[in-house]
Amino acid sequence: MEVEDTQRIRKITGDTFALKPAKKPIVGKEYTGVYRGAIYHFNHHGKFWFNAGRGVRIPLELGDSKIVDSLLEIKPLGGSFRITESNEVIVKVFFDNDGYNEIFVGIFKGQIKYEGLEWNPKNLSKGDLWPAPYTGTTLSVNSNRDVGIKINTGNGLGVQKVMATEGHEKLADMVLSLKGKGDGGRIRLTENGHVITLLEKIPYPPKVRKQLENLSEEAKNIINIRQQTNGNEMVPVYIGKFKGNITFRPPFDLNKKWSEDDIDDFLRSFS
Repeated sequence: MEVEDTQRIRKITGDTFALKPAKKPIVGKEYTGVYRGAIYHFNHHGKFWFNAGRGVRIPLELGDSKIVDSLLEIKPLGGSFRITESNEVIVKVFFDNDGYNEIFVGIFKGQIKYEGLEWNPKNLSKGDLWPAPYTGTTLSVNSNRDVGIKINTGNGLGVQKVMATEGHEKLADMVLSLKGKGDGGRIRLTENGHVITLLEKIPYPPKVRKQLENLSEEAKNIINIRQQTNGNEMVPVYIGKFKGNITFRPPFDLNKKWSEDDIDDFLRSFS
């Protein structure tokens, strides 16, 4: 497979940009959407795993032979890759001293299998304990229904948080309707469209406490490892399902004059 070396400096032009690129990506070519998604790892032998934290690897089977072959062809030594909430598989490839390019690998059409863990849990209600690995596209929601995402601009300004302009309203309402999350917070969008977040122990609701007791040992372990790694007692909970593309304002540019809207958006990004 030919992998395109674009030798580019990442710039987002225009008034807005979307999570998922408007133009259909081409396998082996530059991915022009936001680099995001659930993070998984593999080695040169074709072994795959999820990194649960503290060096603990949870082995998995990536049930899409075409994607497996493409990953090994694009990155024969292995590494990490992402599966977005739109099932796009993307990876970063290093090109000498020109840095990394983000490459589109294909659309994931299979399933991921763990031993003792679920990948795509069914029959969950809002507020239920999330029994699967906590990973996915990271977004944030505040009490004003603003949705933001952090991106690496690649234009010398480093990582910036940019705010959504369209397609995020339903997602914001879902998050803010969850009891105990009235002020918003960070969420994840999994590759199966599940919206999940972390719930603080204040204490946990009775339903969550009971569900914790009934988890498999493997599921309990990945929660314990995450808590030890991050130094908190938060547990992952389910919010609902979301499908759609979200549009964002472009990153802030220090080299141009800001409008009043630009200043307001910049201040909102800190909320």
